[in-house]
Amino acid sequence: MKINKLFIISSLGLAMNFAQADVTNSIEKVMPNKGQATQIQQNHQNNTQEIEALFKKLDAAALANHPNATISDSSLKKKGSAYSYKTKLVDTQGVQWKIEINAADGTVVNEKSKAPKKKSKE
Repeated sequence: MKINKLFIISSLGLAMNFAQADVTNSIEKVMPNKGQATQIQQNHQNNTQEIEALFKKLDAAALANHPNATISDSSLKKKGSAYSYKTKLVDTQGVQWKIEINAADGTVVNEKSKAPKKKSKE
């Protein structure tokens, strides 16, 4: 998993843990039924797993046309009401690819390539 995705997942997880802890404490004060607090914790874990699964699915879409490429960077951005997943790949020939994917359905929206720099002979 790349740094940006790991940072996003960690940040979301941390924020969700803080929110969940506050919600769980509040619920236990109002409703001491431990089953409800446990259900909230399970929902939080499911949400984190769904986010991780989404990134795996989007990575697979980016690699579909470049199966042996390596992902060097990726980010999830909001455009209006939709989310766009942008990723950079480097294939086995050294070609750099910038790929934009519709995060909702996994379709490639835009794809650009940049040839590798030629090494100068001296």
